[in-house]
Amino acid sequence: MNKRIILSALLVMGLFAFAACQTTTTTTGSTTTTSSAVVLNSITFAGAADITLDNGVTFNVLTGVTATGNDGVDYTSSIVILTTSSAVNTTTGALDTTKTGVHGIKYQVTVGTVVAERWRYITVNEPQAVEG
Repeated sequence: MNKRIILSALLVMGLFAFAACQTTTTTTGSTTTTSSAVVLNSITFAGAADITLDNGVTFNVLTGVTATGNDGVDYTSSIVILTTSSAVNTTTGALDTTKTGVHGIKYQVTVGTVVAERWRYITVNEPQAVEG
């Protein structure tokens, strides 16, 4: 019974992988060219892990964050920042680290009908008291 379930799952996954590939045949004169293209169906974010920062440091929420599609295309330049935190400049990505607390940032990329989102939480510590 378990083998049938596993085989069925593998078959379905194989069909999805096959359906994601698109073959194009082009004929020019007597030359026929066949090429396969991967259809975009997902975008993965990297460099957007939650982080804790010291008060007053310089930080940009876009630095090091990338977005790559399953088609191998870099969609980093299409990232849009969404947040309710007034400490984040959604145009430049600058974070005002003098505003302590947790700042939620949502990175979003939209390409055609594919919408990818990734939440990141940045905690800014209280300022440290200076002794003396």
